[in-house]
Amino acid sequence: MVNISNFLGYLRVLHRKTAFEVAAVLGISVSTYLKIESGKRDIEFNLLYKLLGLYKMSFYDFASGVGMEEKPPATLLLALNALNTEVLLKVKQLILLKNNNKNNKENDDTI
Repeated sequence: MVNISNFLGYLRVLHRKTAFEVAAVLGISVSTYLKIESGKRDIEFNLLYKLLGLYKMSFYDFASGVGMEEKPPATLLLALNALNTEVLLKVKQLILLKNNNKNNKENDDTI
């Protein structure tokens, strides 16, 4: 089964960061970060938020798989479903908020 840890590891390598660098930004130990990346520990929302800031990604881009050379939407959706419920709900809320803001801006531009 695919989980979010595969994508987190992919992003870290893609952005040429070491586990030590990422852990330092997140304010956690390297062993804790490696547990998250290996799927032995769930990532908390605040850590995911910091991580996406490090990679200069929005939650929308993260959920869409932006930055992946190959975009496997089904795989990414499975990974998102592996997130714990609280994190998943917050990510969905942020995506909906971004979409609503984008739609409102487009409507303002057409008036």
